[in-house]
Formats: sequence, structure tokens, C-alpha cells
Amino acid sequence: DKLREQRVRDVERLDPGIRRLISPHIYHVSISQKLWRTKESLIQKISEMPDEQNGD
Repeated sequence: DKLREQRVRDVERLDPGIRRLISPHIYHVSISQKLWRTKESLIQKISEMPDEQNGD
């Protein structure tokens, strides 16, 4: 419960423009090169799958 309360406080500190669900502001974050390569690799693998396996 303490962790949940802390996360709620963390979210409350975010700018309202970022928190809103309709037309939220874009919130840029940085990722490491390793994570970026992993993401790109996963996207490539999914794009090579037959349609019924990739959710289309």
C-alpha cells in the first residue's frame, strides 16, 4: 500500500497536460542505445510474422 500511495503522489506531481487522457502533451523520454536496438529488433521480428500472429 505504501508503494501505491507513493506512485499516486508521483503521478499527481506530473503536469496536468501530461496526465490528461484527451489530447495529452507529448512527454519526451530518453532510452539507451541498447534498449533502442532491442525495441527495433522486436518491431522487425513482429513485422515479419504472419498477420494472424502479430495481432492484425
